[in-house]
Amino acid sequence: MTFQTSRRSLLAQSAAILGFAFLPQARAAASWSSEAFERARPIERAVIAHPFLKALADGTISRDKILWYLAQNAGYLRNYAASLSRACAKLENPEDRALLAQWIKDTAGTETWTLDLLQKFSGGRDTTPFMRLRPTTLFYASWEAKASEEGTAGEAWAALLPCFTMYEVAGRFIAGHIRKENPYREWLSAYGDPAYSKTVESAVALADRLARKETPEGRARMTENYLTSCRLEWALWDAAERLEDWPV
Repeated sequence: MTFQTSRRSLLAQSAAILGFAFLPQARAAASWSSEAFERARPIERAVIAHPFLKALADGTISRDKILWYLAQNAGYLRNYAASLSRACAKLENPEDRALLAQWIKDTAGTETWTLDLLQKFSGGRDTTPFMRLRPTTLFYASWEAKASEEGTAGEAWAALLPCFTMYEVAGRFIAGHIRKENPYREWLSAYGDPAYSKTVESAVALADRLARKETPEGRARMTENYLTSCRLEWALWDAAERLEDWPV
């Protein structure tokens, strides 16, 4: 999952994560996104209630958890860019392909930025032990790879969309609760940039356009893909809180 932060620059040039709020409000009553977002509300509430986000916002989070999160996020982003490329190849509209091409480029830039942050906050420590993908990161990346490879354009994009929407949820919470004395304030303050909302809107609009081409069964699969990735967004925050590692 940043901008001048890990997932956020994901759309860096496109925008940055919003201040405090929740998933984008329902669009047209009959839109795919309005229905999917409504079903995702319980996951959204679980995200903003997570102790990792609260500790990140108030500055009490441990250095190891910061390093874990940044290292895993960098690895996730590398895989996410590949999944974006697979989804892009399924799109028929040249403008939509151009949009994803820009986001692929932004993702690569965000990965680099995230690795820079990792070194900045490491205090000279060897960060190699944090770089191996942990079970949750690997599962999330593998799930998105599978969905983007096997699904329709709509199904693929629905699985990738929570990287935008659920990160917006987390970003708005952090921006609304960050403390002045937070040692990571300079980094986290980027979460409050309202420009990111336009990027999220574009990503959601793309999902709705693709959903209109799907059968009712296809729309249902889009929703399930979206919810699965929303749950995995929560799981990644939770894995960071637990400093998840391989048991053997």
